[in-house]
Amino acid sequence: MAEEEPYVFSLATQAQRAMAAGLGALNFVGVVVLGRLCVDPQIVAQKAQLVQAVSALLPGLSAYAVAFFAIPALRWAWCQRKNAGIEERNAARMDASKSLMRPGKLLAAKLEAAKRTRGRGGRRRVASGGDDNVFSSAKSASDFEADDFERRLRERTGEK
Repeated sequence: MAEEEPYVFSLATQAQRAMAAGLGALNFVGVVVLGRLCVDPQIVAQKAQLVQAVSALLPGLSAYAVAFFAIPALRWAWCQRKNAGIEERNAARMDASKSLMRPGKLLAAKLEAAKRTRGRGGRRRVASGGDDNVFSSAKSASDFEADDFERRLRERTGEK
């Protein structure tokens, strides 16, 4: 039986994910330290230009530090939600498969009727002919257009 595969959060190894988390934590700590240094009066007095440059970069660095954790967290939540739906559908498929393997009386009768129909060629044939057909491949499309043109011309001129 075919099952839907769950979404995988990351193909990285556990060690790679741990290193990425450590790098993100280091980045976050670095932003906090820079923020505190930018408000320290002694450092501001000694290196005003450097503090001014770092202060200008601090909002972007802060946004990056937050996004470094927020984006994977949102992706993880999205994967969890999608995987829950996949698990429900897979369980429903399994239940349907089990019910086909052990059908009740009504389902067994329907399955038996389907087997009998399949034995007769698989399709019910409906006889039709005459004017009830909407389309026929006996004539080409250009023949239909020519006949239609001739019919409309006769209607205009009053001929039969």
